[in-house]
Amino acid sequence: MCQVYSGATLTLSADGSNSATQGLFQTDQALSKLDYRTYTDPDGDATPMVLIKPQPHPTVSGRALDLSQPIDSRGWTMQERLMSRRVLHFTSDEMAWECDTLTECECRRESGPSNRELCLGRKHDMQSIYDTWRLIVRAYAKRSLAHESDKMPALRGLVDRFQRLMAQASDTSPDEYVAGLWRGDLVAQLAWKRPSPSDLEAFMKATNRRNVDSIGDTNTEDMEAWMSVLKERNKQGDWHESGGYVAPTWSWAHLRGPISYLTCLPSTPFVPYANVIEAQKVPVIPDEPTGQLCSGYITLHGHMVHGLDFDSAQGIYEDGTVQDICFLSLEKHDYRWSIEFEPDDVAGLTRRHGCNLTDVVVLLLGTKDFKLSEGEEGVVIGVSKPVQISRRKQDATADLLEAGGQNLDIARSIPHELSDLFRTDLDIARWSSYLVLVESLEEKGKYERIGCFDVWGREDTEVLRSLFAKSEAGQITII
Repeated sequence: MCQVYSGATLTLSADGSNSATQGLFQTDQALSKLDYRTYTDPDGDATPMVLIKPQPHPTVSGRALDLSQPIDSRGWTMQERLMSRRVLHFTSDEMAWECDTLTECECRRESGPSNRELCLGRKHDMQSIYDTWRLIVRAYAKRSLAHESDKMPALRGLVDRFQRLMAQASDTSPDEYVAGLWRGDLVAQLAWKRPSPSDLEAFMKATNRRNVDSIGDTNTEDMEAWMSVLKERNKQGDWHESGGYVAPTWSWAHLRGPISYLTCLPSTPFVPYANVIEAQKVPVIPDEPTGQLCSGYITLHGHMVHGLDFDSAQGIYEDGTVQDICFLSLEKHDYRWSIEFEPDDVAGLTRRHGCNLTDVVVLLLGTKDFKLSEGEEGVVIGVSKPVQISRRKQDATADLLEAGGQNLDIARSIPHELSDLFRTDLDIARWSSYLVLVESLEEKGKYERIGCFDVWGREDTEVLRSLFAKSEAGQITII
C-alpha cells in the first residue's frame, strides 16, 4: 500500500474527519481574523501605522506532533503522510499544502521550505538518518492502533524507505532492522525512556484515556475504602502492555504509548560503552522480516552491576494525588547506594514481579555530550525525570549524602576503560544512560528490560562512578 502513496501524484488527507464517511470538509471556512489597533504618537494623534497582535498558528508538522487532528492520532496514517510526495491537508479549520520542498497553509501564515527528511533526492549521512528515525519513533509511539499487533506492519513502508536512504549514504549494505531499532545504532536506540508530560497528555487525550494520578477526596479513615479506590486506580493505570506479543522488552514497541529519547540540538553523537554481540528477531511470517514478530533477543557485552534490589511503593498526598515511588538500592563495602527512577511500566512490573525484586542488573549503555561554541544556541529535550541518587555509610547515624566520593577507595578503582566516561570536564554537559534489567520468569538466565535512566551533573556522576568501580564486564541476553 505504501507504494500507492509514494507513487501518487497527490494525496488528499481528511485530517479533520473522525472517519472515512465524514468527507473532507468539516466546517465552513471562516475568515481569518487579524487583531490590530492604530498606532498613536506621544501627543495622542493617529498615525498611518497599525500595530498587529501576533497570532498563534500551528504548522503542519506541529499539528501532527500535537495530535490536534483526528487523523494524526492513528498509527497507520503516519507512513501514508510521510511516503506521499504531495499532500493536501483538509484540517478542521483550513487547507494546507505539504510536499518535499514546500509547506503552505490557506491563510498564508505558514509558508516556507519543507522540513521533510525522507526525500531520496537529498544527501544524508548515517548519523542524521538514525537521528531522524528516533524522531519518527517518538511521533509514531504517540499514535494509537485498533490492533497492537499492527505496530510493526504499520511501519513497513518507512523501514523500506530508510533502507534506501542508508544505501545512498553508505557504500556498505543497508543496516539490519531489528524489532523497531537499527542494529548499527542499537545501543543508542535502547536508551528510550518514559515520555514527556506533554506527549503523554496528548496520547491520553487522543485515545480517550483518563489520568489516574488522583483518587479524589482523601478525608476518610476507612482503610477498606482507601484500598478499594486505590485498587481501581491501579487497574485503570495498567494499560501499557499489549494484548499479545508485539516485540521484545528492549524494544520501544513492546509497550503501548509514547516514549522519549534524549536529543541534543545541534545533534551530538551517542558514544556506546556496550557492544552488540547478537541481535535476532523471529517474524510470524518468515518472508516478512518487518512484519509481526513472535520472539526476539539481543546479546550485549558491557559493564554492569549485579545484585541490586528494587522496591516500589505508592505515596498518597492530602489532595488525593497518587505517586509511584520506585528505588534501586545496593549494599556493598559498608556503603548503600540508592537510585530513584521511573520504570517503563510500573503497574505491569509490580503485577508480574511484585513490589520487591532482587538481583536487578544495571547495564551501562553509553554517553552523550553537549557543548556549544561561543555564540551558538542549542536545546536538550527528552531528559528523563531527575533521578534521586545517594550513597552513605551503613553505620551513619545521620542520613548524610556523601557527594563526590573522593575519600572512597572504591571510587578510585574504576576500570580503565570507563575512566574517560567519568572524567570531569566543566566545558561539557555529559549524560550517561543506563539500562535496568531483571531476570525473566519464563526463561532463566535471560533478562527483561524494566527501565532506563540518564545521569548528569558532577555529584550524581560521582555516585555512579563509585557504583561502577566494581562493575563486571560480561555478556547478557535480553528478551
